Amino acid sequence: MTDDDEMVGTFRRTLETLADNQGPHGEIPSNVDPESGRVSYGGMTGRVGADLWFIIGWGIVHWKAKGYFGFMKTILLCSDLDRTLIPNGDAPESPKARHAFRHLAAHPKIRLAYVSGRDKKLVQDAIKAFDLPEPDFVIGDVGTSLYHIVGGRWLPSEAWQDEIGRDWKIHDRDSIADLLAALDGNLLKPQPEEKQGRYKISFFTPPDVHWQPLKAKITDIFDEQGIWANLIWSRDDETNQGLLDILPPRANKQQSIRFLLDSENIDPSHTVFAGDSGNDMDALTSGLNAILVKNADDDVIETAKDQLFRKGKADMLYVATGMWGEMNGNYAAGVVEGMIHFFPETVQWMRSGMNRQFLGDHQ
Repeated sequence: MTDDDEMVGTFRRTLETLADNQGPHGEIPSNVDPESGRVSYGGMTGRVGADLWFIIGWGIVHWKAKGYFGFMKTILLCSDLDRTLIPNGDAPESPKARHAFRHLAAHPKIRLAYVSGRDKKLVQDAIKAFDLPEPDFVIGDVGTSLYHIVGGRWLPSEAWQDEIGRDWKIHDRDSIADLLAALDGNLLKPQPEEKQGRYKISFFTPPDVHWQPLKAKITDIFDEQGIWANLIWSRDDETNQGLLDILPPRANKQQSIRFLLDSENIDPSHTVFAGDSGNDMDALTSGLNAILVKNADDDVIETAKDQLFRKGKADMLYVATGMWGEMNGNYAAGVVEGMIHFFPETVQWMRSGMNRQFLGDHQ
């Protein structure tokens, strides 16, 4: 069987797509059109070979998995994108880091989720631009959207929308935005419509705005109306603008990952989150296995360590050091290194697809 990561990953996703579209009497479809969603079972008589080849296919997948993971439970790898997998920080990237990550993500026992502040289009752009593997799930828009990726189709989770919508009760995006209209128009300017969401209200602010006084004013307005919200402010140095996102309290990385675990029946002990910044802190210190890539800021590393130490969970965090596979631990290299730390069984899988030049002295 081929060790080509792209072919293995495509084979796995094809089988999953067929399984997701299984007929009411157990029929395996012969064709699934990911664009239209049309499913064909071969008319009245069916396709004689579809069921048999489906069984053979899953047999091959599980045979290959058995050699590396045995009968381990499914592992869910959740990763931030910018400056975690995407090398858009100041630190250098190891030449084969993303190749190693693609090989890791191709394993049939690993399900991949990208967890990002980016919207759907920007996540898709990043996957294409940086040659990242297609994920099984995407949590985007600062935790306000959740997609299942099936056969190339991005299927939004209405259940997640209902879950986070409970926090705002009778309020919606427009009514909450109207409440803030009384504030100085120079302080809050709405971002373009494509940056807004059903449960995400986004504004530009001056880059040098006094954030704490502005936060207090917004909080007072919301308290009067009984609105619970997360206020997330950051500064975009490239555009020299302040960015403010107003979200329901449940709409964060930690809660969205926990929701995904419950809905997919995945064991939390077999879940890993990888990040690099303060925006990842809730997930990094949630008690899930957590990875900080080596290029993370020192203050983020110290804060995460301190919070987990206080919770008695210091061993749940791994900070990449660049000690595996002759890679430096930055970006995707750090994610691979952290996965090997939490799941040493993955070393054999990594060796199966990486040449001696990549592994160096770590064979």
